[in-house]
Parts: sequence; structure tokens; C-alpha cells
Amino acid sequence: MQFETDAKITKAFHMINWAKGDAAWQTIVSLLRTGDEIILSWKKGWGDNKLLEDAGITEDALYLRVRRKGKIKYTFLVDTQTGRKANGGMVR
Repeated sequence: MQFETDAKITKAFHMINWAKGDAAWQTIVSLLRTGDEIILSWKKGWGDNKLLEDAGITEDALYLRVRRKGKIKYTFLVDTQTGRKANGGMVR
């Protein structure tokens, strides 16, 4: 597994509480093959815009990319999280 982050990210967290009940996660898992490389890509401020910035809110995102035989085969948006800039998003 590989991680891609912006240089300013020092901590990141995401958890799927019940994988069996998450249809998107089940789709991702069904497409994985032995030998695939999984890349987690955390995006701080991914969905930020003027309205969120004025309110002191940020939106972070987590992408999961699958590299197969040296090429990116799939890219999935796993989740986003919105919260206060000081302590709210997925990444710090």
C-alpha cells in the first residue's frame, strides 16, 4: 500500500464501520486482484470554496487508486468529510 498526501498533511484518518453494508466499498473490493497496488490519496481542502472558507469550514477527501501492471486502473472517491478548519476534516 502506498500513501499520497500534500506536504502539509501530517495526520489522516478514515474508517468504514461496516464494510458488508457499504455497497461502494463492496464494489471496490470486488475489483481488486492479487498483485494490485493500492494507493490512498488524501486531499486536504479538496472541496473548499469561498462559502466554506468564509464560514471557517473545510472539506477533505480520500481517494483510493488501484495500480495494476504499472498503470492506474481505477480511481475511487472513498469519502469526504466537512468540518471546522481548526479540528474538523479528515486530515490535519
